[in-house]
Amino acid sequence: MEVRSDFPMKFGNPGTNLIKFIGISSARLKKVLLLQCLIKQFYCIDLGLLRNINIRLHGLNLFVSAYHGFVTLGDEHIPTPQRFVKFPPFAVRMENGVRVNGSLVISTVVTMAEGLDAGRYRLLAKLQLTEPGKGRHPGLLRNYLADANCDAAQIRVTVPGYTEQVGFELEQIQVHAQFILIDNVTGFRSQSHQQSFILSVR
Repeated sequence: MEVRSDFPMKFGNPGTNLIKFIGISSARLKKVLLLQCLIKQFYCIDLGLLRNINIRLHGLNLFVSAYHGFVTLGDEHIPTPQRFVKFPPFAVRMENGVRVNGSLVISTVVTMAEGLDAGRYRLLAKLQLTEPGKGRHPGLLRNYLADANCDAAQIRVTVPGYTEQVGFELEQIQVHAQFILIDNVTGFRSQSHQQSFILSVR
């Protein structure tokens, strides 16, 4: 389905590009009709005033970040406007992996400063599992959402189909990871923390 815009521009239309980027299908046409209105009204991006190439894309980026954040959390909807709140410093430690019915369940600890509302955040782990000593390949990173918010007493990250990726015979695996926090309130995502480590598997 072709999406036509009332706001053409020399380098393409941000509203149209956004629609294509977030992959809204024809079945979700009602959402498409709201996009440009939301961008202009709530994020101060006037798609019709393009004399300056800087059209405050920061708001557009926040919109996309919030949308994808909620999709990842399993709560797809058009996000309401929210101020960007700086994410707290955090650290992630994956302690061990357990094979369960062909999947790998990894016990995970997320550490934040005391007094913070850790329950506001959910961990998204982008993982590449491979043999020890093998290097990082960004194209092989896969997304795995933690099973609980960061204030939970126990947090697990489950990798379905683990045997197809590595194999049961390995007692240690190389993990290349990027860790991201998702804000349950705004849908915004933090910058990623990159780590590489050896994980024991039993």
